[in-house]
Amino acid sequence: FGRRSEAQKHFNAVLSEGPLDEEAGQALEGLYEETGSHEALAALLSRRLSHVNERGDRVRLLARIASIHLDKLDDAVTFLDWIGRARELKADDPAVVELLIRYHERTGDLSELIPLLSWYVNYLEARRDFREAGQHAHRLARYHIDRDAWDEAGVYARMATRYDPENHEPMLTYAAILEHDGEWDLARNVYQSILMLEGRLDDPSVRADVFFRMARVCHELKDSGRTRQYLERCLMIDPDHEAAQRLAESLK
Repeated sequence: FGRRSEAQKHFNAVLSEGPLDEEAGQALEGLYEETGSHEALAALLSRRLSHVNERGDRVRLLARIASIHLDKLDDAVTFLDWIGRARELKADDPAVVELLIRYHERTGDLSELIPLLSWYVNYLEARRDFREAGQHAHRLARYHIDRDAWDEAGVYARMATRYDPENHEPMLTYAAILEHDGEWDLARNVYQSILMLEGRLDDPSVRADVFFRMARVCHELKDSGRTRQYLERCLMIDPDHEAAQRLAESLK
């Protein structure tokens, strides 16, 4: 620890003479990160900011300072101050938007979160980063469900299944939306596609729930044979699945 302390004093002395000394700055950053000195790191980056004039570099530095206050210091007020300064310079900077998304997810402010997440999905699409776009589209679909906006949820759930076709989670969300809308045939098709991924469904409780959902859809379609078939498969995996037990009881 003594050597680290001496090194910090040394690099601070170097930076006091030459604030833009890149080697000393990076070394001091590493020491602060290694020792968890996040307040000192934020202060160091703040001092550097006064020597940075190029807009893109300033935005990146402001976003990094903001992220320290959000993730390391848990200081929402100071985070909002720094991210606000970054946003004034470049509101559509992806790093700035991503930080704001994380902040509003923590606060649960959907009125702020949803427009930002929509923008970010469009940005990822434009970059042709389709897999990540699909992951964020699925999150957006879930948030639209939370606000009872099922049409919008369906748009983003379909996008998520298109961009991440081997991930069962967006498929389950999309099928649930179809069930909500009474689109039983379409929901059955989606659940059948999920069942084709069964070998990649590692969680037995997820497999059981997919079989139950398929049974529920078949029940709505008046297909009693398949309803019983899927209920049996569900209860073989999870004999205590209460919803499946209730449906099985109603068929007696």
